[in-house]
Amino acid sequence: MKRFTLILILLSSLLAATAFANQATPETQQKQPVAATKPPELSFERELFYAESGNPDSQFTLAYHFFHKVGGTEGRAEGIAWYRRAAKQGHAASQYALARCYLTGQGVKRNYPQAISWLKKAAAQKMLHAELLLNSCYVAGLGTPKEARQGLANLTRLAEEGNEEAQSLLGTCYIYGKSTFRNVPLGYAWLQLASLKGARKAKNLFARLHAELPPEEVSAGKLQTAQLIDYLKRKKAK
Repeated sequence: MKRFTLILILLSSLLAATAFANQATPETQQKQPVAATKPPELSFERELFYAESGNPDSQFTLAYHFFHKVGGTEGRAEGIAWYRRAAKQGHAASQYALARCYLTGQGVKRNYPQAISWLKKAAAQKMLHAELLLNSCYVAGLGTPKEARQGLANLTRLAEEGNEEAQSLLGTCYIYGKSTFRNVPLGYAWLQLASLKGARKAKNLFARLHAELPPEEVSAGKLQTAQLIDYLKRKKAK
């Protein structure tokens, strides 16, 4: 499988709506603009005022508005510009959003090194989605062999701790990743665990996998699932 196809699958496995759920919004945080003058009353004009004053939360809000709600070539270009301004100030959600754009080629030319660079910055701030995607990209081949091994180890640790997104991503990597890491029964097991927890993308991937695999591989996957559940129970009991 081509790297870009795998990356799209990995991206779809992350819950896009929650990627920004814990970020500051105009409703939850008072803005701290550089300028001290009174902002306009209208919501959009207020955000624009704060964004132009240098507030990264408002820059992120504008970026999201232009990229996702206005859309189109011009809307995405404007969104990218605001994401970049906030990202350069260290805004983790903007760094993560910009990385996703570079991975998929939405609004910008696809650029894997740029994507990895921004993901590293967001992950350094302990943004979980950035950590998950960065490690998944390493396993997908967007890094050195050492980084790929470390990425797999990090995803495994998070998956064993019960993170359903890590479980879904780990399963995806085992099934669709590089031949070095490919392990269909283990991928089947992790996807099934994630789907049992209610992860929607994992459910869809697992259902498709279950339908496509020959009977002997389904049996191997079921056996691996039982062994994995037993292993996790024993590990938790220690």
